[in-house]
Amino acid sequence: MRWRRLWCALLVVALLAGLASWPVPTRAQQAPPVDEAPNVPSLRAFRDALLDAVRRRDIDHVVGWSEPNIRLSADGTGGLAAFRQMLSDEAAGPKAWQDLETALDLGGVFQRWDEFCTPYFSCQPPVPNCNCTPYDIVVIVTEDARAFLEPDTKSPLVAELGYDVLRILELYTHWVFVELPAGGNGFVRSADFRMVVDYRVHLRQRDGAWWIEGFLAGD
Repeated sequence: MRWRRLWCALLVVALLAGLASWPVPTRAQQAPPVDEAPNVPSLRAFRDALLDAVRRRDIDHVVGWSEPNIRLSADGTGGLAAFRQMLSDEAAGPKAWQDLETALDLGGVFQRWDEFCTPYFSCQPPVPNCNCTPYDIVVIVTEDARAFLEPDTKSPLVAELGYDVLRILELYTHWVFVELPAGGNGFVRSADFRMVVDYRVHLRQRDGAWWIEGFLAGD
């Protein structure tokens, strides 16, 4: 009887040790790519043409495909003259073009049958029931991103990421310091993430054609 009790005790210890070594999920929250534009051929054709014009930095076509009262801020201010000025500004223009291109390139979702918003994670809550604000989180926009111990790609690798939604601890010019899905912290390069409150693009269908209705950041 004593040997049976000892054997049972050893079995329990072995089972608990096995559970302790079971791999911990490393994907706490994710925002995998979504793109509903291909569902509507006219929208897909417009976005493809618009993205091509943006990549060529063709300001006349981009502004020409915009609503007269295009929104450029959350308070509704904007207009074509202000949009052209934003894109042509020597200091701020290059970043505005890049933000416009990135937003269009990431895929989007419909907010109504005639309204499309991109990128998808800025147009819908990326983390349902999250006790956070849009300014607290970033979304990894690649499937093979890496987090490092220091803000240096030569420093030790601490995690591999893909489309994760991460809480911001500190934001730098070219890096973000975040909480990692499996625990701990790490630095992620700016090329691999977007803030939820970064620039987004709103497209609207009017009179049978699609137009840029908004290009703005914030919540």
